[in-house]
Amino acid sequence: MKILNPGQEDYHIHSITFSDGWNSVDEIVKYAGDIGMTKIAICDHSAALLKADGLLKKTYRSPCKRWQNVHNNVEVIFGVEADLLNESGDVCMEIDGIEGDFIILSYHEEVFKSGSKKIADGFINAIKRYRDKIDCIGHVCIGLEEPDALKVIQTAIEYNIPLELNANILKRNRKLGRYCWIMPTVSMSTAMPISSPTCGMPEMKPSNSSNK
Repeated sequence: MKILNPGQEDYHIHSITFSDGWNSVDEIVKYAGDIGMTKIAICDHSAALLKADGLLKKTYRSPCKRWQNVHNNVEVIFGVEADLLNESGDVCMEIDGIEGDFIILSYHEEVFKSGSKKIADGFINAIKRYRDKIDCIGHVCIGLEEPDALKVIQTAIEYNIPLELNANILKRNRKLGRYCWIMPTVSMSTAMPISSPTCGMPEMKPSNSSNK
C-alpha cells in the first residue's frame, strides 16, 4: 500500500477563512513552513455543509486564483471537503461556486441524514459518477456499519480512489472500542493519505514529527 503523504505533507486542513478552522490561510501557510512542511491542501467544507451548519460566509472564494504564497516554499493547494448529498450519489464539491483542486468526498449527517445502507449506496454511486474528480474518500467509518463500509471501500479500490486514514476520528473513538475494524479494511486500499484533519495550527504535525 502506498502512503500518499509519507513526508512533510498534509492534505486535509480547514481554515477560518472559508469554513470551521481556527486560523487564516496565511497563518496556516506560515506555520506549515515553520514546522518544515513541504506541501499542504487546505480543504475547507463544501457550501452544502456551510449552509447546513449555519456558518457565515466570510469572504469570496475567487481570490484563491490570485493568491500567492509570499511566506515560504510550501506548495499550497486549495481543495474542498466535498459532501455526499443523497443515495443517488449527488455531491457538492464547491465553495462559492468554485470547485477545489483536491477533492475529499466525505459524509456529514448535517447534510444527508440517513441509514448506513443508503449512505453506502450514495458513496458507491458518487464514486462511479465522479471517479475522475474525487482524490480520496474521507473518514469512511462515519455513518456506516462495517458491512456497508466494506462495500464502499471495495468500490473505492476498484476505481483506484485512495481512502483517508483519519487519525482524529480513530483517536477520539479508540477508548470506546469503536471502529476497531477500520484499520484492516482501509489498509486493503492501494493508496492512502493520512490526515488529522486539522482545524488549527497546534494540530498540524508532520507525519514523522516527534510531537505526534
